[in-house]
Amino acid sequence: MAVLKLAQSQILKLMTIKPTASVLPCLNSVRFRKPRWVPKAASKEFYVREPTPIDPVEYEELKWRYQEYRNTVEAIRMHLAAEIDKKEAVEMSKQVDTEAGWDKMVELTEEWNKETAVKREKRQAEEDLIELETQKQIEKEKEEEMMKMLTKAEQRLQFEKKQTFITMENLDEEIEKILDVRMDYEYSIDRSGNVLKGNQTAKFRPRRYDK
Repeated sequence: MAVLKLAQSQILKLMTIKPTASVLPCLNSVRFRKPRWVPKAASKEFYVREPTPIDPVEYEELKWRYQEYRNTVEAIRMHLAAEIDKKEAVEMSKQVDTEAGWDKMVELTEEWNKETAVKREKRQAEEDLIELETQKQIEKEKEEEMMKMLTKAEQRLQFEKKQTFITMENLDEEIEKILDVRMDYEYSIDRSGNVLKGNQTAKFRPRRYDK
């Protein structure tokens, strides 16, 4: 008896609680279906459903309204199809215009590139010509400077040669200088590099040793 009262109290407590997913996580609603081998119930074995009675006035009204509905839906459908076709035609024309504009832009760009290439080649030719002329001018100035240096060197060499050349005018004078020059081959050099001349060095006679 006490167990039955406890069970009833627990059932009442569960009935007061709102069924939630946390409270009743394992409860699932299952529709009952009888097996296929179970025969039809005796109360429904000879049951024949009577057709729903149709009001003729209501039937004619619904028939008219349904035909109007179908016509309206068809008209709306055709209108939408026409609008879509028109939009596609506009988009196609825009695309054609865009392609034509793109082709025009490409053509203009190619013409501009050709003009720019001609101007660039002309400018490059002028710059090459100026650079060539500048290079020739620099080489010419170098050659002139080299010729000046060679001329100065040749003049200096000629001047130095004139100082030591023997000509018919200074032949006698040079002969006298040569005759007056005394050459002393009897000299010695000390460790410091001083030259010790000996113009009057006595002749050396080797001694004789008796056998």
